[in-house]
Amino acid sequence: MLTTATVDAAAPAANAPFHGLIGGRGELRVGRAKAPRLVHPVVLDPYEHPASVDAARAFFARGPVELEVGFGRGRFLKERVTQATDALFLAFEVRRMWIARAMRFADRAHVTDRLRVCLSDCRPLLDRLLAPGSVRAVYVFFPDPWWKKRHEKRRLVSESTLDAFHRILTPGGLFHFRTDVAEYYDRVAALVSADARFVAAPPEHDADGRALPLTDRMSKCQELGIRVQSLAIMKRADAPAAPRGDLP
Repeated sequence: MLTTATVDAAAPAANAPFHGLIGGRGELRVGRAKAPRLVHPVVLDPYEHPASVDAARAFFARGPVELEVGFGRGRFLKERVTQATDALFLAFEVRRMWIARAMRFADRAHVTDRLRVCLSDCRPLLDRLLAPGSVRAVYVFFPDPWWKKRHEKRRLVSESTLDAFHRILTPGGLFHFRTDVAEYYDRVAALVSADARFVAAPPEHDADGRALPLTDRMSKCQELGIRVQSLAIMKRADAPAAPRGDLP
């Protein structure tokens, strides 16, 4: 049973095109981008430099790895990198300005040897950048709720992304989720509760019992009295694979 805080499918083929719901096909955007490329030791650009995928996999093979999807202004990422000094971090964001802010943080905090960020939808890249069973924690905080009915398929947390998280998580690895949208929380809670590959875990704490940092949005919600719901699940060591289809 999930506790609320207020709570292996086949991988895509190696030669499959990079394709995500946010921003379309990344390899096609490379030639159309008007802004200059973000060049920095922490920035991964697998669309412009496909060979960097192998280098990234070798980098993360040193583990342990933690993954944040949609880090925004970066408060959680910065504080967690400082808190978990034994971990390597991969963080995805679709806004260029927040990637640039992460670059400056990496230089200032001297963590270029432990952090990689990627300006992309994570879904086409997870299996390419991360080996199966290599990630100890996945963080998805306040994802876009995609309010319109016709856009529901764009929601980040779905059966297919849960399959991807299961592939990359180590046995005992954690998936943490936060939202201030009650309907989104209810759907994610129902999705993970029905998945026998995971068991409920204490939300808002890491595997060592340390309280997880806030995000900028969570801090603002607390200030305004907006309810935030969170959950955490842990990958079972004896969980059977449950194919649900490839990533979008």
